[in-house]
Amino acid sequence: PREAEYQASAYLTSRSAKLPEEMTLDEAISEFIQIRSHVLSPSTIVGYKRLQHLFFSDIRRMTIRHLVSHQGLIQGSLNRSARTYSPKTIRNAFGLLSGVFRQYAKGYALDISLPQAKKVEMKIPSREEALQLISEARSQDLRLAIIIATAMGLRRSELCALQWERDIDMEHKRLHVQEALVLGDDKQWHIKAPKSAAGHRTLAMPDVVHAALSAIEPKEGLLIHRKPDGISNAFTALKKRLGLGVRFHDLRHYYASLLLALGVPDKYAMERMGHGTDHMLKAVYQHTMQEKEREVDELINASISHDISHTVKETG
Repeated sequence: PREAEYQASAYLTSRSAKLPEEMTLDEAISEFIQIRSHVLSPSTIVGYKRLQHLFFSDIRRMTIRHLVSHQGLIQGSLNRSARTYSPKTIRNAFGLLSGVFRQYAKGYALDISLPQAKKVEMKIPSREEALQLISEARSQDLRLAIIIATAMGLRRSELCALQWERDIDMEHKRLHVQEALVLGDDKQWHIKAPKSAAGHRTLAMPDVVHAALSAIEPKEGLLIHRKPDGISNAFTALKKRLGLGVRFHDLRHYYASLLLALGVPDKYAMERMGHGTDHMLKAVYQHTMQEKEREVDELINASISHDISHTVKETG
């Protein structure tokens, strides 16, 4: 990080004499992305450039100084974009914009109203659907990817970066997640560190995963010989053949919901999932927790009712 800060400072010093507030919004966004290119993941850079291309077309040639004085122009631009894009995408665009203004309009806080976020109902495959996907997968790579995603909650990018010699400990039944395979701005696949520091994790390997790995020979090189999009394409063909409405990533949701249903403490569930905070567990999987609470309520109420009614009958 210190080296990146030094390079960013050197870049800003060596650029044109144009003052930050005199830059156009488009110039500021481009430079904002450029000076962070050494610390941002390839997928984050791709996302930022996509937002730059999709949004702010009506104000991107205006200077930062002008936009600071006419905040309504920013609000209007986001309002018009909200007719086409989801609240989540609008919020992502505003997040990029906020970072740019913190960099080039220091001391100026954006006061923008954003569209209300829509609650997305999470699709979690049933146990029967997960087993059907595993049993009907025709290729070894796809079947193995489905088994590990279902039984251990790994992301596609993490699965595709696993290496036998480095990441698989068959003797002690351990799997090490150390890297991810992501698509860069150059349309090429790159190996990088996991999404966050919490992504580095060592997981105990369930027997079903150990058995699936034991059946593979030879045990060398990459564990799965597909790119993330290759897994998605094969999975899409499989689910259509079976008539199921789930995505490959939903297998990770299945795993998370299983952890919560089993009462696994949040801290341990976060470590297993590779999450840095409990936000995803609490916000995204909250409905699963509520279903479990109802099951517990029913169990407690049934037990208490049985005991009390039995006592009432005995005492008349």
